[in-house]
Amino acid sequence: MPGPLESKLGRFTAAILALNTLVFLVFAVFFARACVRGVLSWRTCKGWIAWAWVGYVVLLGCLFLVMSRDLPETLRDDIRSIGLVLLVYAAVAWLRLRVAQAQRRTAEKLQGIEQRLEVIGKAVERSVDPDYGTRVTNRIP
Repeated sequence: MPGPLESKLGRFTAAILALNTLVFLVFAVFFARACVRGVLSWRTCKGWIAWAWVGYVVLLGCLFLVMSRDLPETLRDDIRSIGLVLLVYAAVAWLRLRVAQAQRRTAEKLQGIEQRLEVIGKAVERSVDPDYGTRVTNRIP
């Protein structure tokens, strides 16, 4: 007859296995979709794969922290340390993801500004008469 410690560890083990199974199913669907379409657009999939990875690491870290309360003293500190390391790793990954998204948005905005300045510069060049150096009245777009 299993005691309370074995049943709690069994439940935590089942939770970890269920989480891993869910992650493997998500990636199986992802790769099956890529095989059916014939292409894998890394540009469109990169964002949600990163968020899924951060969520997975957070859930795994929380499971380790919760599991550490019911372990014997010899394992408790080690499992708690692993859970904290996973949570810190997830926090750093989340920050890196947000910084990369902000950089990407900034680069897109700067590219739009550069294109607009190029259009304005061409319009200004067309509006100056080269013979006299005077401005011809044209509307700048």
